[in-house]
Amino acid sequence: MNAKLPLVAIAAVGIALWLWRPWAVDQPASPGTTPEVSAVEPVRAEVDTPAASAPDERVAASQAAEPEASLDSRQCTIVGRIVLPGGAGASGGRFRLDGPWNTGPQPQAIANENGEFALGVQLQGKGYLPFSIALADAPGWAVREQELPHDIEKRIVAGKLDLGTFELESGIAIRGQVLEASGIPLTSRCLLRSWDATNLRSSPSLSFSRTIGFADVGGRMHVEELVAAPPGGVAMLMAIGSTGIGWTELAISKGRTQLDPVTIQLLPGGAVEVLVVDQDGQPLEGVDVHATPHLHPIGLSPMWDEGYEDRPPNLPEVAALLLRRTNAAGRARFDHLPRRNHPQIQEANRNQQIKPAALLGAHLAGYLPARASIDPGQDAVAAVTMTLRRRPRLTISGVVTTPNHEPVAGLKVTDGLGGASTTDELGKYALAEREFDASSAFLSVIGEEVPLVQAEVALPAGQDHVEHNFVVERRAPVRGQVVDQDGQPVPGTRIHLGVPRKGYFDSVPDVTGDDGRFEFPNALPSHTDLWVEPPAPATAWLVHPNRPILSRENEIITLHRETSPLVSLKIEIIDGRSNAPVSATAARILPSGDLRTHSWRPVEVERLHGAITARALLPGDYVLWVEAGDELSAERRLAIAAWPESQTETLALWPPTTVTGTVDMSDLPADLQESYRDKTVLGTLDAQHERSYAVDERGERLKLTPNTILVRLGTAPAFRLENVTPNVSRRLIIHNDELFGEVWFVAKPDAVTDVALRVTTRGRVHFQRTGGWPAGIVHWDRHDGSGWRTASRRHDPKYPGVEVLDAPPGPLRWRVRMQTLADRQVIEHSGETTVVAGGVTEVWVE
Repeated sequence: MNAKLPLVAIAAVGIALWLWRPWAVDQPASPGTTPEVSAVEPVRAEVDTPAASAPDERVAASQAAEPEASLDSRQCTIVGRIVLPGGAGASGGRFRLDGPWNTGPQPQAIANENGEFALGVQLQGKGYLPFSIALADAPGWAVREQELPHDIEKRIVAGKLDLGTFELESGIAIRGQVLEASGIPLTSRCLLRSWDATNLRSSPSLSFSRTIGFADVGGRMHVEELVAAPPGGVAMLMAIGSTGIGWTELAISKGRTQLDPVTIQLLPGGAVEVLVVDQDGQPLEGVDVHATPHLHPIGLSPMWDEGYEDRPPNLPEVAALLLRRTNAAGRARFDHLPRRNHPQIQEANRNQQIKPAALLGAHLAGYLPARASIDPGQDAVAAVTMTLRRRPRLTISGVVTTPNHEPVAGLKVTDGLGGASTTDELGKYALAEREFDASSAFLSVIGEEVPLVQAEVALPAGQDHVEHNFVVERRAPVRGQVVDQDGQPVPGTRIHLGVPRKGYFDSVPDVTGDDGRFEFPNALPSHTDLWVEPPAPATAWLVHPNRPILSRENEIITLHRETSPLVSLKIEIIDGRSNAPVSATAARILPSGDLRTHSWRPVEVERLHGAITARALLPGDYVLWVEAGDELSAERRLAIAAWPESQTETLALWPPTTVTGTVDMSDLPADLQESYRDKTVLGTLDAQHERSYAVDERGERLKLTPNTILVRLGTAPAFRLENVTPNVSRRLIIHNDELFGEVWFVAKPDAVTDVALRVTTRGRVHFQRTGGWPAGIVHWDRHDGSGWRTASRRHDPKYPGVEVLDAPPGPLRWRVRMQTLADRQVIEHSGETTVVAGGVTEVWVE
């Protein structure tokens, strides 16, 4: 597990830096690359970039101060294989690494005759991989992208990270032109950046895009890469330069061999003039001002408040549009920032708060940064004044004591900027006066008997001294061993120690060796909760719940090996159209919700060419989900028998298909039929792994989140849903306070599937249980005449302790199955009731 920040509050700051890390930028752009604007040159701001902290779902508790690992001491070799369709190695294929904050050369390696590659990279900090995207291609083949999760370094074994197989696919060349907002050919060079818009990110898309080419003066596009169909069938292509920004959607579906020439017209821009002054109202020269336009859902939206910003990447064409430096009068001007009143600038989430179209940030050495938001002007220049406050300069002192108020001498207190002080016999420390680069300071305390303790201390304006006291705990180390039920040491186990809901940290070593031993040399007395991750495969072990430690000197953790029969499963993957083997790009095996013990443990999947494998599966029911290139996918329920020990299945993958729907309103009362006629209601496709999207009658994608539809009542067709996985039972549900509607269907491959959605008056059933519901899994079903179906269920905060089910009016056969967390016992109840139209039916479960 990654080393993590020591306090919850500081960890939050670290995550913010990871998501909103400023771009490191260089010297001013060379002459001729940007236009003169009111004697204020566009610049590439000179700012320092803090090291990003990798986010993690677990936040570390206090740890001993350790020097950061030397950048020269952490090397990693990334290996893998690039293959062509059919499995032959892509000799001469290229492997690269990129990331949202990478603006330098991409580290790359060339594959050998078998398609194998090896790339040495430098890890950052205590072992973080500073990239988030892996890319593979070969001459004549499209680029294959693989997203690297934030904790990818956990997969590094003995200095090696194996990324598996990259199977290439045919691609499409992009040709076209870029026009100015006025419609004339492009007058200055533009950068071309692309990204997959299947899943709308909350972070700015300009940061998460990749440069794939440029458009020169005159507007001709130059794109070296071939592009492949993304999972959602739509890729975004952006052009950005000194005179504006614009984009278009590239509809790249399976089977297409070419695209029509692409045209991007830059958005009409507006002007913003910024005046930057100091706290005394005097203009400041040389302030770097950057703009973050609001282009949701496409791009650069700061989705929260002005405390968040995203500086433009270190690229001349981007800087020419979005970076400025103030002149002697403290002024800077932007002339082409996109305006909100353009049809493409709108909210993806209609309920999201409307914000001004641009966020401005101002930075100058010796001053704290300032931020402001504004809408660019159309016929006039929009003006905004930003005030920079001088960096605080002051002293900090205080006292360090134990929880029993005993002073602690000999501890080192630092301010993170080079200042340090040692506590005296009264526990007092005093940091010398210095200038701070923020409105708060991060102080650290460390000593032989005390692990690292940190705190964020506010630095109020106008003060020359701040007092801050620390309360520290002395170390209380924990040592122990992991054994199995026979008393044998268990290697490969990860143990974490901490305080529930406050944070955990890793043992030393972070994975047990052959002797199964571990220790926490920096533990505190308050660290008493153990969290255990068994060796791989996790399904070979019974779940070990969190528990308090029993002995700080010899803590014995007993892991129980699974004694039930375990099965190895191999799934051969084929293209359903040709029966040819294909390789999975993503795969998961999940318990199907039958509430047996194995539903608490993850199934580890290994991807091979033309197959996936899973070891140590308990017999039972599972759901298999697989994706491959050319938009192929499949989902299937598997019933794994206890024998034989090794089993093989074949899974056929198909391209996504289309579902259209009609609505039957005949069961609605006349008044509701009339009031809802020709209106739309929201609906969803009830599926976890789908990336379907709704389109209008012209076939244009609606700006809705994936798997969401707008159902037009009284109109045929009522909806059209693209990119649906065939051969899988799915459910469409209407979400409305008065109406109930759902339909189960199986989409046909290579054909449009029509479904009929019957809409009735909604009834609501409130289920309550004597003594309350146990902690664990609760699974609800209702019988629809053909069999048991998962019930439409939701939690209503107005009714605590009540399970709320939506159902059509009339007789209802229901079933609830519960697996308790405490003893994993499965409890089942069933019954019948009558649902009242438009009302609430209450049912008590014993």
